[in-house]
Amino acid sequence: MWEMRGPVIVAPVLEVVVAEQCNLTCRACSHLSPVAPKNFANPVETGRALGVLYTAFHMKVVKLMGGEPLLHPDFAAVVAAIRSAAPAAELHLVTNGHLLSRMDLSEMDGIDQITVSIYASATIARSGRAALEQADRRGIRVVQQAMEQFNESYCEHPHSDPDMTRRIYRACKIAHDWNCFTLRAGFFYKCPQAYALTTVLGSAASGAHADNGVDLTDPAFADPAVLADRLHDYLSADQPLPACRHCLGSSGRAFRHEQLPRRLWRSAQSQAPSGLLT
Repeated sequence: MWEMRGPVIVAPVLEVVVAEQCNLTCRACSHLSPVAPKNFANPVETGRALGVLYTAFHMKVVKLMGGEPLLHPDFAAVVAAIRSAAPAAELHLVTNGHLLSRMDLSEMDGIDQITVSIYASATIARSGRAALEQADRRGIRVVQQAMEQFNESYCEHPHSDPDMTRRIYRACKIAHDWNCFTLRAGFFYKCPQAYALTTVLGSAASGAHADNGVDLTDPAFADPAVLADRLHDYLSADQPLPACRHCLGSSGRAFRHEQLPRRLWRSAQSQAPSGLLT
């Protein structure tokens, strides 16, 4: 959990979305990556936003996330920008591992850990496993996480009952317990869904980005105390975000992990919200 320590907020983790799309099509991906637009983090803008955030929000670990972060055409520049803006934080690459064999491992300079999500429905080729062994020999920690099941993450149709939205939000471990704080395109979000749902579903359905996150380009945040107060109020709020109208938080029904064709991906989330909950 995050906490106030003097004039700053301290949290275990910050996630930086490096690439929004993915080379896999995991059903119910919480980042909606199989249908996300082809957008990449701008290294300069990312470093600038993280630098502003770091004046009031310190994290022990920065996770480089997607989609699939290794799709970024200048991954090394993103790593360098983040390392410069948050020098005390560990950098963890979170990847499905399928593109590792294409990478020059010198591009991993600055990465402390590679966390690989292992999916039975999309096994990593031998060349990818060999790349992980090389990374380990270079002194980068390698952690493999078996992902046997997913949970329904969102519904195309909004919750018809505002009480359902509030119940899901207040029980949401993603927003309140799991430290999934997210930086993307100059905004800070309490969870990745706050960005992803607005991006894919549109502002009419899920509110604008400014309605769901904190705009770090606000000139008022040149004063770290002002930013810390704003972040504290945002993270402490007991009312759902606009994007929560479509989100299932951590209350989605569990199912065995699978890949789904992109053309069918959104239709799988088109049933009534009640049918997608535990």
